[in-house]
Amino acid sequence: MDIEALEKDGVAILRLSGEINMDNAASLQRSLQRCMQSRIVIDMAGVTLLDSAGIGALIAATRTNGATVKFCGIRTAIFRLLELTKVDNLFRAYTTEDDAIAAFSRPD
Repeated sequence: MDIEALEKDGVAILRLSGEINMDNAASLQRSLQRCMQSRIVIDMAGVTLLDSAGIGALIAATRTNGATVKFCGIRTAIFRLLELTKVDNLFRAYTTEDDAIAAFSRPD
C-alpha cells in the first residue's frame, strides 16, 4: 500500500493505493494518528484489495483524534465488501475527492 498525504482547502487528503491488508494496516493507522487536521478525506480510488485487517484500519480511521473522516473513490467491489461485512454505514462515502471536501461545508 502506498499513501500520498497532502492538504487541500484546509482538509488533509490521504490517497491510498494498492492492497490494504494485515501486512500494512498498522501503517495506515499510524499515518492517520500523525494527521493533525480535524477534517480528513481518505481517497480509496487506487485501492485494489481490502482484507479484514484493512477494514479494521478504516473503522479505526473513523475514530482518529476526534477528526471527521470522509471517504471517496471506493471501487464497487470494495464497497460491496463493506456492505457484506455490515460496516458500510460507518463510512461517509463520496464519488470524488472534491465532493468529499465540499461535504465538510454542508451539514450532515
